[in-house]
Amino acid sequence: MDPHIDKTHIRFPVVSLEEALPQADIVTLHLSGEKEIIGQREFKLMKDGAYLLNASREGVIDEFSLMEAIENGKIAGVWLDSFNEEPYNGPLNRYSQIILTPHVGSYTYECRLCMENEAVENLLCGLKGE
Repeated sequence: MDPHIDKTHIRFPVVSLEEALPQADIVTLHLSGEKEIIGQREFKLMKDGAYLLNASREGVIDEFSLMEAIENGKIAGVWLDSFNEEPYNGPLNRYSQIILTPHVGSYTYECRLCMENEAVENLLCGLKGE
């Protein structure tokens, strides 16, 4: 569970990771930091045939446990966008169930425009002392 969630405006139940994993068909990670979030214990909690998407940083998924989960059918498919070593040339390349991208999740025109506008707004606020 995200410790920074303001629960006052949320219209759905907020549950812990341990409660969510057995229910989720798709698990998607969007977080900062490199602390492992999904390892052997979490894969065991997940539904058989679940999908895992990581738009975060490297290290949040244990690579060995991921390979084991793919091989035993626990995980049906994976998309990873960041790695400990880039360009990635490791064992995950041999799995047809895994899509590997070089940390380009934000490379759309709309996203880049928004990021640039936000950076300028932050700069202007800083110059104004806000």
